[in-house]
Amino acid sequence: MKRFFKSAISSGALVLAFVLATGLSAHASSNTSINKKPTDMKSRISVMTFNVENFFDTVDDADRDDETFLPLAYKKAHPEVMAKCDQMSNDYFKQECRDTDWSEQVFETKMTRIAEVVRNVNAGRGPDILSVVEVENINALTQLNERKLKDLGYQTVVLIEGPDTRGIDPGLLSRFPQWDKAQLHIVPYVNDKGQPDKQGARSRGILEVRLLLPDGTKVAYFVGHFPSQSNPSYLRKQAIAELNRLKANLPKDVVAIAGGDFNITAEEDLTTGYISKDLANNWLVSNIVGCKDCKGTEVYKRTWSFLDILAFSPLLDESRGTSAWALDTASITVPAPVRDHVNKFGEPQRFEPPSLGVSDHWPVYAELYKR
Repeated sequence: MKRFFKSAISSGALVLAFVLATGLSAHASSNTSINKKPTDMKSRISVMTFNVENFFDTVDDADRDDETFLPLAYKKAHPEVMAKCDQMSNDYFKQECRDTDWSEQVFETKMTRIAEVVRNVNAGRGPDILSVVEVENINALTQLNERKLKDLGYQTVVLIEGPDTRGIDPGLLSRFPQWDKAQLHIVPYVNDKGQPDKQGARSRGILEVRLLLPDGTKVAYFVGHFPSQSNPSYLRKQAIAELNRLKANLPKDVVAIAGGDFNITAEEDLTTGYISKDLANNWLVSNIVGCKDCKGTEVYKRTWSFLDILAFSPLLDESRGTSAWALDTASITVPAPVRDHVNKFGEPQRFEPPSLGVSDHWPVYAELYKR
């Protein structure tokens, strides 16, 4: 779970001034597909993936370590919650857990900010398919949809809780119905000795949601949030291998799309090829086939990386694909950030209660068109 830090900026006006001064707003104008007119879903559909960073509701889940993200009044009234805060691994996390007031107002602000990012694409209509990661539970995702996105028409809302005791899971919103039951695939992680990996066993699974497009095309959408950089590199390699396996086992008439936070930095990929080889040999990867002017979705150790990725079946290749749909590579973008989602350094502004920022990641967006 990513933790808060104190930002050097607190003024929304200053952020907006910086965006205009540095030309970040021009980033949107260079991506002609995202703000023209909304997709009609019969000839063009849109997809986005977004790490919404620590999106928790205000309810105490007994089987999840959500103590940091609870109202302060509740913590003070429940000594057992404060006692769990004191069991955290270091003094910073302990103090953060004890002091953070994740109130109803903070939850409301967090939802409003996420909704602003969602509405920032597809001419204000939001993507037709939206994958999200770092969501606590189905209640949080349902609240977002019903209170902030209800007019956008997302009829499919899916989140299956996995083994991550920190309480963050992958989820999906879509305008399209499901043609089969959603599944959560638990990655069979093993350590460097070939034995079941205890840390990996507590990681998020890969959510598979099967969607039916208006023309009858069947889609299997995989939402992944792979082990973080604090975990051994080989676990991320295994996650990529499992995603490739899931895709390979699909029926021939099913189109695969994947989105999420793969947690593989540019530096790691240079030495391992997890994205540029292992993934790209099986998928059309968003930042390889498109998004040529994009820096990345997050700054990790002062370096931009595409931790967040959209990946598409080769069936969607514009020239060689056989699907009725094709990936518009020119549409792939990291959308220009909304005002509250960029800090003075031109980087994603993480959410800091009670009202600063949105998330420490930017989303990735793309469109498919009917051939």
